[in-house]
Amino acid sequence: MRQLSSDQVSRIAVSLADTPERTIVLLDEVHVASLDSATYNANIYYLSQGGEVLWQVEASPGTYERDSFVSLSRATDGSLVARRFFGNTYALDQFTGVARQIGWSK
Repeated sequence: MRQLSSDQVSRIAVSLADTPERTIVLLDEVHVASLDSATYNANIYYLSQGGEVLWQVEASPGTYERDSFVSLSRATDGSLVARRFFGNTYALDQFTGVARQIGWSK
């Protein structure tokens, strides 16, 4: 069972309850220079009530090497939406963690 480290837990910037037993979190990775790009850019996790990582976001690499997610919210229809630092917007599948690019804004 994989869990977030205490350091990762301290960087939770957004936490959205999905069900009483499940939470989706976004970690603030902007100031963590030691992270490899793949981990840095996949900073959204789906957690069980006990803290087990059920999935980590899967998104195609962006144009920029280090382009972490900076916002996570629910749209009015209840779907999950996330934005990267350089403006790409994604719809997240809350069951699999797969992110699909749906737009761009800055």
